[in-house]
Amino acid sequence: MSDSVQNRLWEEQFCQLPTDRYKDRYADFIKGDEPGHGEDDDVADTWRDTIILTRYDHENIENTLDYLLRDENDNGMSLAEEHDIQRFMTAQYTNDVEYTTYGGVDSHREPGIVTELTTDRADQFVSVYDPDGCVTGRWIARRAAVRGYDMESIINRFALWNNSLVNQNVASGWGDYECVAKVYVRGSYDLPIRVSYVGGFQADDYPGLDGDAVTAQYDGRLDGGVIQYEILERPSSSDWPFDSDAEWVPLGKVNELNDDTGDTLDDRWDAADPDSTASPATGECAR
Repeated sequence: MSDSVQNRLWEEQFCQLPTDRYKDRYADFIKGDEPGHGEDDDVADTWRDTIILTRYDHENIENTLDYLLRDENDNGMSLAEEHDIQRFMTAQYTNDVEYTTYGGVDSHREPGIVTELTTDRADQFVSVYDPDGCVTGRWIARRAAVRGYDMESIINRFALWNNSLVNQNVASGWGDYECVAKVYVRGSYDLPIRVSYVGGFQADDYPGLDGDAVTAQYDGRLDGGVIQYEILERPSSSDWPFDSDAEWVPLGKVNELNDDTGDTLDDRWDAADPDSTASPATGECAR
């Protein structure tokens, strides 16, 4: 590698990382050395390219290492250790590709780094969904993303094109995101997932949003910012992981779960059983 590349990788980025743990993981990715998975040229090449070609601010790299090093399941293992990283991509590239396929708003916060991985073991996530439907969308998050937050905060943090913010004379929203479910990824899935921070957007960027409603509640903008997990379709397979009731358990409405006078999110999370037809949820959110 040239001197300028070496300088970009090490002096401009590595030396600014806050702890030895961040520095060790950063160096491992440059070498393609994944924890528990040996050397991987795709990981090394895409990590270096993402850092060198985009000239991202140091904050974007640190944010990526932050979500990869978190122990979200309290089992002593980080996300990078639990699952198999495949490659890194810029948020701009990922948004461009996904817009061509799906259309709609940009899903990944720019500038930023998107990590694509394959699940290596069982895992648990949370989904915020419309009670008139079921958990079939591509987007999930960790329990902490909804714990303690009211409906207004979740709409903002997840940047949800909620029906309450849409001018019905112009367009329809994605739904009424009132319910929370616990989502199970089985250990046998080898499920492809992209991880990033949710991108935000302004009301005037999308004519279907009611500018008055967004201005009144959110100062004209949905911020996003939650760490999100995007489920990808498996190559050469029509299987969708959450079609089966056994893969998700409704927990209840957002405001009900985070109301100190009722069952807490953690109580119902612990009571949920993916192998039972019952669920802790009542009312509209129940199966």
